[in-house]
Amino acid sequence: MHSRGFTLIELLVSIAVFSVIMVGIVSLFSNVFTVNRQQGSLLSDQDQVRKVSFQIMTELRNAITSNLGAYPIDTADNQQLIFYTNSDGGTQVERVRYYIQNGNLYRGVVVPAGSPLSYNLASETVRVVQNNLSAGSTPIFYYYDDTYDGITGAPLVQPVNKTAIRFVKVVLPIANKAGVQNTNSYSVTAMATIRSLKTNLAAAAPPPVQPPTVTLQANNTSNAITIAYNSAATLSWTSTNTNNNNTTCTASGGWSGSTAGSGTQSTGALATTQTYTLQCTGPGGTASSSVTVNVSPAPAPTVSLLANGSSSAITIAYNASATLSWSTTTVDTNGCIASGSWSGTKATSGTATTGALTTTQTYTLQCTGPGGTASGSVTVNVTAPPPPQPSCVSAAPGSNNAFGNGAFNVYAYGVANTTSMDFDIYKNTTHIHVAGTDQGGGTWIGTFNLSAIPSKGFYTVNVYVSNANYTDVLCASTQFRRR
Repeated sequence: MHSRGFTLIELLVSIAVFSVIMVGIVSLFSNVFTVNRQQGSLLSDQDQVRKVSFQIMTELRNAITSNLGAYPIDTADNQQLIFYTNSDGGTQVERVRYYIQNGNLYRGVVVPAGSPLSYNLASETVRVVQNNLSAGSTPIFYYYDDTYDGITGAPLVQPVNKTAIRFVKVVLPIANKAGVQNTNSYSVTAMATIRSLKTNLAAAAPPPVQPPTVTLQANNTSNAITIAYNSAATLSWTSTNTNNNNTTCTASGGWSGSTAGSGTQSTGALATTQTYTLQCTGPGGTASSSVTVNVSPAPAPTVSLLANGSSSAITIAYNASATLSWSTTTVDTNGCIASGSWSGTKATSGTATTGALTTTQTYTLQCTGPGGTASGSVTVNVTAPPPPQPSCVSAAPGSNNAFGNGAFNVYAYGVANTTSMDFDIYKNTTHIHVAGTDQGGGTWIGTFNLSAIPSKGFYTVNVYVSNANYTDVLCASTQFRRR
């Protein structure tokens, strides 16, 4: 018997049948794995949204008054809920905010900090707790008052009176991103009663009364500060859990009186160190705070004494006057004493005239202040007195008759206070001037040549005297005859 193999056609048919079978098997396994992955992703999304809903309800159920006494619920909008709760079990009450933005649910937390405590919204930490929300503009938060029985009853209408809220329901619609067929979206609903706001707990013990707190600062610090002598500081204070009236707190120490629970006040100009204390009262008791304002030592006084605007010695004319002016710093009122060429008590600043002076004078001003004593002095020099008017007693020619053309002398006697002399010899239009020479003993002489006056007759000689203050004072006259 003769055997043979597959023909080419048979081989091609076999390969085609095998390929079809393998494609079917691969497609089957691929669909199984895809469906399994999609179902797993869907279950994971559902588990996540349940955890978020549980977290929201747990925190909301334990909502309480803030550390600053604010109401447990801050904001109750359709897509935003803000409340206070101790979410981490610590000592502070956090401000928790849930809100929708761009299809995501965010959780923001603000932890109170500082002294005094405050909720700084700029410090809010925000994270996404659930994505793929399909709410759009549909509310996710619903609020109910104490008439709601958990089944029937309409939610409160916006804007909601937050003090009426007793029950909150959250509905989180989640878009199907896993790809599971016939499942476009699904939602998770959770509900919670705010325990601290329940009205059916009459038998429960009231919440503990919080003790008051007081923070007193000087120039924005609770620590002691130091300021310059005679300057001021600004006191500021805040308090919590105190009586809400203008006599909540009592000031003592460096200040006094009743104040409100918060405010500011100037210390006024201070010369000594002061400690300020503020005691505030509230339902939970009494608290106090103190701050010290140290004052630097008073600076040493200064004295500036001027004469005609100069602190250096000046010189004025004989019998003239000068103007004294003075200024001081850190000096007691009327704390200046004049001495030397003046006297008496002086103001801390001013002006005065010396009056006419004939001799050099020194003026001193000593001033006292909290920081000690200081003085200033200035000297007014006076020039020598001016010379008196020059004079002479008489004048006479050397001879009553003048002959020839030689030298001829004219004399002045009893001359005083004179530095220069002029002999004026004239007749009609003839004038000759001759300077005199001091001969000592009050006698001066003037010599001229007779050739200068050829004309015969009587000539008059006028004697003029001069010094630093006077010029050409006529003191005497005489005559002679030219022959």
